Formats: sequence, structure tokens, C-alpha cells
Amino acid sequence: MKIELTKKALVFRDDARELIKLLKKNLKKSKIIYLDLSKVEFLSRSFIDELLNFLTREKKVKVIIRNTSLRKFFNKVKGSKTNIKH
Repeated sequence: MKIELTKKALVFRDDARELIKLLKKNLKKSKIIYLDLSKVEFLSRSFIDELLNFLTREKKVKVIIRNTSLRKFFNKVKGSKTNIKH
């Protein structure tokens, strides 16, 4: 299953929480979900952080980001989360 987001900007943690609800609902009926962020032009650090809190536990969701700058930023936030030891 593919979920394509069409919003130009994803900024708030609440946006990520709403997306996570949608992903959880669809995971019940699909073995894998491709989350397509190709049409998104801006991702905030807080949105990515909140989404990654879910994605690190849920391996059935694969993120597609075609914009090179956004993909680098996404991976940078992801890397900073994995480097933090609690």
C-alpha cells in the first residue's frame, strides 16, 4: 500500500501524530506501507522527530523522499536520534 502526502509543508508534531494514526489504521490491512513524501517541500525537525519515534518501532513503513535536500535533512535528524543514548 502507498500513502502519498500532498501537503507542501509538514511542520508540527500534531501533524506527525495524525499521520501515525493513519499509518497504524492502514497497517491493520497491509503488510507494508510506502509513505511517499515526494510532494512535500518542507519538513520540520519536530515533525521528523515525532514520525521517527514511530518509525523506529514500526519496520513495516518505508519512507520515500525524492527531494535530495529533504532526504539529507531527514537522515540527519534520524542520525542524531540514533546517536543519543538514554
